[in-house]
Amino acid sequence: MRFNINFVAKFNLNAISGVYIDGVNKNGAADKEGIRSGDVIIEIDDKKISANSELQKRISLYSRR
Repeated sequence: MRFNINFVAKFNLNAISGVYIDGVNKNGAADKEGIRSGDVIIEIDDKKISANSELQKRISLYSRR
């Protein structure tokens, strides 16, 4: 998702794309990996994240470990 300038300024971001975390399922993969509501994910393991599907795929890889 591309963020607008107001969103970037509000959260003091250095990036204009990423995924804003609106909510996390308790005991779900994201919760277990320490992701919290209000987080903004811009990359994981040096790979840019710009869509929810990319984020879900990355998190699922970690939750299988």
